[in-house]
Amino acid sequence: MINPKTIISYEDFARVDLRSGIIVKAENFPRAKNPSFKIYADFGPDIGILQTSAQVTVHYSCEELIGKNDEMAHVIGYLCGFDFSESIYIKGILNDPQQLANRGQQLFIRFFRTLSQNEPILMELEDIH
Repeated sequence: MINPKTIISYEDFARVDLRSGIIVKAENFPRAKNPSFKIYADFGPDIGILQTSAQVTVHYSCEELIGKNDEMAHVIGYLCGFDFSESIYIKGILNDPQQLANRGQQLFIRFFRTLSQNEPILMELEDIH
């Protein structure tokens, strides 16, 4: 497994290929230790529907989760050092830094495009090494 704090090259970052899934079903998960939902996400015909669980019962109802795509939050969060290693969006690419980097780049671009649609944004990038 890749350490989330591992620094990867831009070339690695540019090669991530992660599939986006849409939540198609959510149900209560009474067997979980903490209040959770079972989440079913559809990743298209190549991968199909995968199941995971989420401790988000305080924030969402099952109905509110349908149609959500939380991939962006999980991948960007993981690249920033948060432990999303058990996420269905991350598990399949943990051992492929190239794929993780490519998908991260695509999601950062999508995030900033979405953010800038409503109003201009100003980014300041600092050389931190």
